[in-house]
Amino acid sequence: MEITIKYTDAARACVAVNKATWEMYMQKSLYMVYVGPGIGFLLLAFGIYDFNGYFSIGNTKRNFHFFFWVGLFLFVTYSLHLIRVLKAKKIFFKSSEESVLRHSNGTNEILIKIDDEFLFYQSSHLTQKMSWSLITRYAFYKNFIFIYTGDSTLVSMFIDRTIITENDYADLITLLKKHEVKYG
Repeated sequence: MEITIKYTDAARACVAVNKATWEMYMQKSLYMVYVGPGIGFLLLAFGIYDFNGYFSIGNTKRNFHFFFWVGLFLFVTYSLHLIRVLKAKKIFFKSSEESVLRHSNGTNEILIKIDDEFLFYQSSHLTQKMSWSLITRYAFYKNFIFIYTGDSTLVSMFIDRTIITENDYADLITLLKKHEVKYG
């Protein structure tokens, strides 16, 4: 069984997959980006409200203002993390834009062939042939199937489910299960 997938507009496919990759990353770090600063802000606000020390640790002469300091620490730490994430987003999409420009200057096609032995990827700038032993996991997000090598979050191959037929999709899932590739 061989599955052949051809993207005729590689630039558009790269933009879509990079956007989906960023969204998946943000879903995984939702706590660090939104919940952490929120908790820090609430503790900070409660600490400011409680500045008289009714709920603080220590005696009345040397009050520690526990909620204020913990809230301030969490708010600043998570806010700095949010700034780092926003900078990473800017860098990620800048490199994504460079990738799109590279595809635009070439043939602007991507060819993927998948069979029982190998996964083959070819674009105007890269030809890659991987054995199934390199594939560690796969994941679904929106209309994409992401196939990974190693434990990193870098995608080795992506497949747009709207481009392949239902039979090819079923064959792909069968191959992933046959080669004991983990989902998730």
